[in-house]
Amino acid sequence: MRRFIQILFYGFTLVCLVGVLFGYMGIARMKQHKVPPFNEGLYTAVWTMRPPPREIVAWCGSPSGTIAVVTGAFVFPAVLGAALFRLKWRVVGLGGMAILSATVAWLGFWIWIWARSQLP
Repeated sequence: MRRFIQILFYGFTLVCLVGVLFGYMGIARMKQHKVPPFNEGLYTAVWTMRPPPREIVAWCGSPSGTIAVVTGAFVFPAVLGAALFRLKWRVVGLGGMAILSATVAWLGFWIWIWARSQLP
């Protein structure tokens, strides 16, 4: 059972880190094509897919947002891992990691898929 919990936790951690990586790949593509919120001047386009929230993309693309996201991608799993493996709080550790991974991966993959499908 303990081995299964370790594999599950590390899988969640990997999904979280991959979501961050894919999100930043999408943000780099958005910056390259100068789409909102990284545009200079007027920009009008019709999207077939709902774009990610501008505020979140702009914050993640800023230097302070990048530092916060990358730091959080390593600090939160470390804290939740301590709760899971040291304090034996399985619900807190695994549940928190599942929620964190799902949120980060969903947002990162949404940004990446939008950038890949909507930009030339």
